[in-house]
Amino acid sequence: CNPVANQVYHHGDVIKISGTVNGLEAMHGYRVYIIDNNGDSLCCIKNHTHANSITIDESWIDSSSASSANIIVASAINHEGDEVKKVIPIKFQ
Repeated sequence: CNPVANQVYHHGDVIKISGTVNGLEAMHGYRVYIIDNNGDSLCCIKNHTHANSITIDESWIDSSSASSANIIVASAINHEGDEVKKVIPIKFQ
């Protein structure tokens, strides 16, 4: 999974977000949110792929003035709104 927790970036860097989400049954896509230390949304990427294994391969260029942020990767496991998620904290210099 990329990035790793507490990875440090510079403003203007391209942040590569990659990994694999595996489920016992077909999942219903994923969402990647980037939320800064003030709670403001910096980015939202959505993908609605149906598969037992979903590969995430996204990137984002930071143009904020935030000192830190959380990358939240969420995958829907059904159409009723249930999901699994992972939160990855990152920092900016």
